[in-house]
Amino acid sequence: MRTKTNINTNKKGVLIERKAIENDNILKLSSDFLSENDSITPELDKKESLKTTLPNNSKKKRKSKRKTKYVKLYCTVYEKKLLKLRAKQSRLSLSEFTRRAVFKVQIKQRMTDQHIRAYKALVQFYNDFKTRGSNAHDSDPELAKEVNQLTKEIKSLVQTIIK
Repeated sequence: MRTKTNINTNKKGVLIERKAIENDNILKLSSDFLSENDSITPELDKKESLKTTLPNNSKKKRKSKRKTKYVKLYCTVYEKKLLKLRAKQSRLSLSEFTRRAVFKVQIKQRMTDQHIRAYKALVQFYNDFKTRGSNAHDSDPELAKEVNQLTKEIKSLVQTIIK
């Protein structure tokens, strides 16, 4: 049995002595044996099998979870355009969109630029009418009621845009 002491340095440059490494996989052969035989066939048990390491003494690489398998789908030109359009509206790739559709994962359509502009305008109207309604509450209660009713309608419109 052969032992080797591994000495490394840390970030500060201080030497650190590590635990001894035991190496039982050394094959010792005499020069007479080597001169008599052309080849050697070692017979090792499973416990004594040779350990393989990657370069840099790194551990085995993990298998990635990348999607590497290819699936072919037949559809009409119209269906393909429709799939692409819906995938674009939900801001997903075509493959991710079909994957979610197949596995029945909820696909939310993202708001378009028009929806975002309408949403911002409605929120601005809502905030303006809310402040005007609270200011008009003392001077004209009828007007305040109408403004509050209008703010409730705007709020319901904003909620429908969000969904």
